Amino acid sequence: IATAVGNGATADEVMIKSLRSGSVVVDFYVATPAMFPVALGGGWDVAEVERQIASIDAAIAGATLSVGATVLSSAVESSCPAGTFVAKTVAGGSMVCQLCPTGHYSGTVNSASCTACAVGYAAGSRGMTACNICVAGTYAALEATSVCAKCLAGTYQPAAGAGGGFPCADFF
Repeated sequence: IATAVGNGATADEVMIKSLRSGSVVVDFYVATPAMFPVALGGGWDVAEVERQIASIDAAIAGATLSVGATVLSSAVESSCPAGTFVAKTVAGGSMVCQLCPTGHYSGTVNSASCTACAVGYAAGSRGMTACNICVAGTYAALEATSVCAKCLAGTYQPAAGAGGGFPCADFF
């Protein structure tokens, strides 16, 4: 697999995530900095993902991918899980998935885009499948908020899912 990926990839960088019986499906990723999300210190290079997919597909089509068994299908027959969106579909139907940014979510598989969190909700991490409701005492005044804000001094919010606070009565 590392040879098919090319670009200096080594066998140590090919991480086997799972093996499923039946037709024997090998789920793997290549652990190079270009493939890591920026939040984890990588570059998340979509062009590199596409290059790797094309290289593996070419090796399969040319019967040069040697994994100790007959390879019957394309390199990446993935679907993009909830919390991601389809950034690009490449030759052969393979998909390049990208995590939803903070303040956004995707609750479905193979989503075309991520949805901004509504006022009163927030998504503080990338890859969220739903937004979190702001609890009482906090609010999110704008769509696509990543963190619920605490009510400012002199204000309060008794309800969850609010877009702002109310001024306190005098002497409180």
